[in-house]
Amino acid sequence: MVVELRKRKAHQQPAVEQPAPKKKASSQKLNKSAKAAPAKTKKAADDSDKAAAEQPAKSANGTTDKVEDVNVKDAVPAQPKTYSEGDVVDDLETFGGEVQTHESETTTLKDLLDASKKAVVLFTYPKASTPGCTTQVCLFRDALDEIKAPGLSVYGLSADSPKANTTFHTKKELTYPLLCDQKRTLIKAIGLAKVPNGTARGVFVIDKEGKILLSRSGGPAATVDAVKALLETIAGLLPGAILIISKWHLPGETRTRIAILYTSADTRGAFSGLLAYAIAKMDGVAGLHGRRLIFILEGIMSVFVASVCFFLLCDSPALSGSWLDADKIRYLEFRQVTRRSTNAREFKESNKHFSKAIFKDIFGNYKIYLLIFANWSNALSNYAMKITMPTILTSMGYTSAHAQLMTIPPYAIY
Repeated sequence: MVVELRKRKAHQQPAVEQPAPKKKASSQKLNKSAKAAPAKTKKAADDSDKAAAEQPAKSANGTTDKVEDVNVKDAVPAQPKTYSEGDVVDDLETFGGEVQTHESETTTLKDLLDASKKAVVLFTYPKASTPGCTTQVCLFRDALDEIKAPGLSVYGLSADSPKANTTFHTKKELTYPLLCDQKRTLIKAIGLAKVPNGTARGVFVIDKEGKILLSRSGGPAATVDAVKALLETIAGLLPGAILIISKWHLPGETRTRIAILYTSADTRGAFSGLLAYAIAKMDGVAGLHGRRLIFILEGIMSVFVASVCFFLLCDSPALSGSWLDADKIRYLEFRQVTRRSTNAREFKESNKHFSKAIFKDIFGNYKIYLLIFANWSNALSNYAMKITMPTILTSMGYTSAHAQLMTIPPYAIY
């Protein structure tokens, strides 16, 4: 059988309609427009943002307010200037703003400084009538006499209301004013504010010239101790000596110690004359004039005694643990506390800057005039003799060395 082979037809693709041919120039123009479209869109967006920023904004009442081009990151509120110990406040008139006393009287730090003799003590406490704050205000109340002796005025400072501080003041029988700084302007100015709206416990002391003597935070006892330590650096010789004596002894015992202190100050004139006479005889030793030797030798003795006192003189019973046991220290401190509780009227005073009752009581007390006469008699005769005695003896014909020696008998008799 013969098979006939037929040729299979090839598969044909369906016809696709081709677009009409365009001119070459039109194709190039289309490509260029497509590339420029994104750039135009970006530029239009930038112009739109710029126009929106420059366009005045309308407020709720329909008026237009000008919107300034401000960098939000740079718009940080101005921080108050911070001060540390030893700095001087630039403007006391505006420093800390206005505060109120617990009696709702408006005052400023400048007013408090004007009313003080030497400096102002501001101790801060977080909240009135809480345990820690109660301890702190009572410690300052008990140490008020010591702090006020050199001329410092004491004020408690918190963000409480006048009503809360009045209750606190009355309940604890405080003898100094409490300040109410509800806006915390003064608390922030002295650097004792907590973030966001708290108050750190601390103490701040500033003198009448605006110099910051003390600025630190701490617990109730630490703030009082810091002020007591400051008193030793700003008090003179006699006030400082009386302050230390009063920490150890009661008023009846203090009188005798102060009398000994005054007597030793008078008798030193006799020993100074004898010492000056002896040193004058050393004229020429080490090639130095006698007067120079007086300054050198007496200066060495002063430095030696001061160095010994720095290590051996205890400011208070609480610091004498190296040579007193705990029971003796507790006894000495308890005597002072007992005196304040049994003689509470002695430690109460008016919270005003001037009290007619206290003024009348002072000038109506005969003891004040006896004290004035005693001090006047001692100071006048002592300094008159001490200053003029060498001159009087020299005018009587004595040499300078013998004049110093002859100043001893009058002091011995006096």
